[in-house]
Amino acid sequence: MKTIFKVFGLQEREITIDSWLTASGIEAEKEMVTFRVHLDNFDTEFDAFKFIDESKEQFEHGFEVIRVIKK
Repeated sequence: MKTIFKVFGLQEREITIDSWLTASGIEAEKEMVTFRVHLDNFDTEFDAFKFIDESKEQFEHGFEVIRVIKK
Protein backbone atom coordinates (compact mmCIF):
# COMPACT_ATOMS: atom_id res chain seq x y z
CA MET A 1 0.00 0.00 0.00
CA LYS A 2 1.03 3.58 -0.68
CA THR A 3 0.36 6.64 1.47
CA ILE A 4 0.01 10.09 -0.07
CA PHE A 5 -0.61 13.42 1.63
CA LYS A 6 -3.11 15.77 0.02
CA VAL A 7 -2.85 19.49 0.84
CA PHE A 8 -5.96 21.66 0.76
CA GLY A 9 -6.41 25.39 1.32
CA LEU A 10 -9.52 26.37 3.27
CA GLN A 11 -11.52 29.40 2.18
CA GLU A 12 -14.94 30.70 3.07
CA ARG A 13 -17.57 31.76 0.51
CA GLU A 14 -21.13 32.94 0.67
CA ILE A 15 -23.62 30.72 -1.15
CA THR A 16 -27.32 31.16 -1.86
CA ILE A 17 -29.41 28.44 -0.24
CA ASP A 18 -32.86 29.58 -1.27
CA SER A 19 -34.49 32.46 -3.14
CA TRP A 20 -38.07 33.56 -3.62
CA LEU A 21 -40.11 36.34 -5.18
CA THR A 22 -41.82 38.87 -2.92
CA ALA A 23 -43.83 42.04 -3.55
CA SER A 24 -40.65 44.08 -3.07
CA GLY A 25 -38.41 41.95 -5.32
CA ILE A 26 -36.30 38.82 -4.98
CA GLU A 27 -35.32 37.71 -1.47
CA ALA A 28 -32.49 35.27 -0.84
CA GLU A 29 -31.28 33.15 2.07
CA LYS A 30 -27.50 32.97 2.12
CA GLU A 31 -24.98 31.07 4.21
CA MET A 32 -21.20 31.13 4.67
CA VAL A 33 -19.57 27.79 3.77
CA THR A 34 -15.94 26.67 4.04
CA PHE A 35 -14.56 25.06 0.86
CA ARG A 36 -11.43 22.93 0.47
CA VAL A 37 -9.27 23.81 -2.55
CA HIS A 38 -6.95 20.95 -3.55
CA LEU A 39 -3.42 22.30 -4.01
CA ASP A 40 -1.11 19.29 -4.43
CA ASN A 41 -0.19 15.71 -3.41
CA PHE A 42 3.02 14.68 -1.63
CA ASP A 43 4.78 11.41 -0.82
CA THR A 44 5.78 12.45 2.71
CA GLU A 45 4.11 14.49 5.44
CA PHE A 46 7.31 16.52 5.79
CA ASP A 47 7.09 17.58 2.10
CA ALA A 48 3.45 18.58 2.58
CA PHE A 49 4.29 20.78 5.58
CA LYS A 50 7.31 22.23 3.77
CA PHE A 51 5.01 23.17 0.86
CA ILE A 52 2.62 24.92 3.26
CA ASP A 53 5.50 26.76 4.94
CA GLU A 54 6.87 28.01 1.59
CA SER A 55 3.46 28.76 0.05
CA LYS A 56 2.72 32.37 -0.83
CA GLU A 57 -1.03 31.66 -1.01
CA GLN A 58 -3.07 32.98 1.89
CA PHE A 59 -6.14 31.05 2.98
CA GLU A 60 -8.24 32.72 5.67
CA HIS A 61 -8.93 29.40 7.42
CA GLY A 62 -5.49 27.86 6.91
CA PHE A 63 -4.56 24.55 5.34
CA GLU A 64 -5.60 20.93 5.77
CA VAL A 65 -3.40 17.88 5.20
CA ILE A 66 -5.16 14.56 4.61
CA ARG A 67 -3.44 11.19 4.69
CA VAL A 68 -4.75 8.88 1.94
CA ILE A 69 -3.86 5.19 1.74
CA LYS A 70 -4.03 3.63 -1.74
CA LYS A 71 -3.74 -0.01 -2.71
